[in-house]
Amino acid sequence: MAPRAGNRAGPSSDGTRLRTELSRRREQQAAENAELEVTGTSVALPTTVDHAVYRIVQEALTNTRKHASSARSRVRLTYLPELVEVEVADDGTGGPAGPRLGLGLAGMAERVSLCGGELKAGPAPFGGFVVHARIPLTEQA
Repeated sequence: MAPRAGNRAGPSSDGTRLRTELSRRREQQAAENAELEVTGTSVALPTTVDHAVYRIVQEALTNTRKHASSARSRVRLTYLPELVEVEVADDGTGGPAGPRLGLGLAGMAERVSLCGGELKAGPAPFGGFVVHARIPLTEQA
């Protein structure tokens, strides 16, 4: 899903666009039981960060639908003073231990890296899969 031209409010500035996306995906059963939790004081994100957060959530939910046999997904967006964290976790089958970088995960990693952040993804300790990104709130040169 390409960002809409003219949408300057940012997909995650207050979680509204993410809520809308989750509702739309529920209708398509891609995020049937996804919950969104937003913590911290929301701020307008730089455009590249904004799009990275949106795409991470979008791709992680797509991966959950495709691979996890998951009953539930949780999207957590946390605003901190100098960065934003986004985490998408499911309670599905997880994945194999060790390095694994499909095209979806590679795309997420590239977006986060371009923003100067870091991405971790892998099986959760008690089942399921977790994608966690920490992205600075400053535009990268």
